[in-house]
Amino acid sequence: MKKILLILSSLLISAPYITNAKNSIETQSKDESSETVNDIPDYYFKSAGGEQPGDPINNPSDLFYENNQTDFELVPNFEWFFKLKKEESFGYSEARYREKGKLKKGLCEYNSLAMILTYLELFVTSEVINDDNFRKYFDFGIKEEGKIQAPIHRYSFKEYETMDSSLASKLWNLNNFKLDLLVGGSVQNTFNKWIQIQSREANIANEYSASFWHTSSPEDNLLKHRVPVMMSWTKHKHNIVIFGYNKSTDSYVVHYGWPDSQPIRIIKKSLLWSTFSGGFWNAFYPNPNKPKQALKKRFKYQGELYSWTELERMGKTANDFANMEFLDNYK
Repeated sequence: MKKILLILSSLLISAPYITNAKNSIETQSKDESSETVNDIPDYYFKSAGGEQPGDPINNPSDLFYENNQTDFELVPNFEWFFKLKKEESFGYSEARYREKGKLKKGLCEYNSLAMILTYLELFVTSEVINDDNFRKYFDFGIKEEGKIQAPIHRYSFKEYETMDSSLASKLWNLNNFKLDLLVGGSVQNTFNKWIQIQSREANIANEYSASFWHTSSPEDNLLKHRVPVMMSWTKHKHNIVIFGYNKSTDSYVVHYGWPDSQPIRIIKKSLLWSTFSGGFWNAFYPNPNKPKQALKKRFKYQGELYSWTELERMGKTANDFANMEFLDNYK
C-alpha cells in the first residue's frame, strides 16, 4: 500500500516548464529563480552513483545470432541493435539545464523513440521519416570493405554544440519539452505529431499501456507484431528498447539506451515490470489492415544506395553492417 501511495503522489507532482531550447535551456518554478546551464557535458556523469541492472553482453552475436539455438524470440534484423554503441549510431542526446541545482538529462524516452522510428523506416515500412527529414537527420559513417553502411545520426551528443539539432531533441520539442514522462500517451502524442510533419498519413498502429495499474506485458506486441517495444520503468527512471524475450526465463534482451561498449543487456522482467511498477510501454507497428510501404534506399553498399529488401535479395543480413560511427576528423 505504501508503494501505491508513493506512485499516486508522484503523479501529482508538476514538472517545471521550459523555455528557450536553443543553445541553453532555462527552467523556471514558482519558488526558485531561473537558472541557465550552457555547455556542460553531463554524459560523463550519468553513471555516477548509479546502478545498471541486468547482465551486459560482451559479444551479443555469439549468443543471439540466428545460427545458434537460443530461447529468445528476437525481432527481425536484431543484429542492427548490436551496432548501436556510439552516440551517433542512435542519435543519443541529453537535455542541458539544471533543476533545483541538480543536473538533468531526461531524454531517454525520446532517444528510444528515435531508435524505434529508425528501425521502422529501415526494416519495416518506409513511411515514418520522409526523404527531407532523412537527409536532415542522417548521414553515413565509416566505410569498411565488404560491409553495409547503415545510416547514422548527423547530430548527437558526440558533437555537443549541435546536439539540440538531433532527432531526439526534435521529438522533445514536439512534446513541449516534457521530461520524465509518466504515461505512454505522452509518447504516443509525440509520435503522432512527428508523423503529421512527414506530409503523409502513415499506416502505423500504436498501442501503449496505462501507467500505475496495468495487466499487459511489453513482450506481447514484440511477439505478435515482431517489432521492438520501448519501455519505461520508475525504479531507474529510464526508458529502454526491448527487442527480444525469453519465455522460459521471463527475461528481456534490451538496448539500454546509453552510448556504451556494452549497451545490450539481459534483464529479468521482474526487475522492470509488474502490475504496480508504475512504468509504461509503447509499441508501433504497421496497420495489419493496410499495405506496408516499400522500403526505400536507406543503406549504402559499395558506393551505391540500396533498400533493405534489395540487400536481402543479395544475401545480406544485419550481421553485415559496418561499425556505425563517424571518423574522428569527420566534419
